[in-house]
Amino acid sequence: MLKTIGAVLSALKKGRATVNYPYEPITPPQNYRGKVQYDSTKCIGCGTCQYVCGGKAIKIDTYNDHFDYILWDAACTRCGMCVEFCPTGALTMSENLHNAILGEEILERIHYKNIPYVRCDICKKYIKPLPDVVYQEILKGNNYAFKENEHICPDCRRKLHAEKLFKGINTLVNR
Repeated sequence: MLKTIGAVLSALKKGRATVNYPYEPITPPQNYRGKVQYDSTKCIGCGTCQYVCGGKAIKIDTYNDHFDYILWDAACTRCGMCVEFCPTGALTMSENLHNAILGEEILERIHYKNIPYVRCDICKKYIKPLPDVVYQEILKGNNYAFKENEHICPDCRRKLHAEKLFKGINTLVNR
């Protein structure tokens, strides 16, 4: 009995062990995985996030002139695999602790973004636009020729490069 009273008194000395949440602010623990946040300006529509998503919360529908990005927050398991595998950093985990939702709010947790393609300057075929984050990665070596041809499809870019190469060879041969 004295042992129990001693334990109670020592617990009372330590004070409250819990936080009076939501009336008191709380900081999430380090590496807390909250909601997935999507930045459409960085997305290249590669579909890696859709492939690794265990909860099937991410869906990318591709069409001739655009692709649709759909993230259903209610189906997300907060595993963080999509964030881990996203090559451009378009997906991040928030530190938002408010993950509980009411049943009628479930449809408000669907994030939808329509990303239109751009047309090739030469053949007018639709191509996926590359976000600036990709150009920054490519242009680390100051490859400005790539940036100049950003609105040209890979087929037309190869043809242009081949034409420049043949012009260079012809000038060397005709010397």
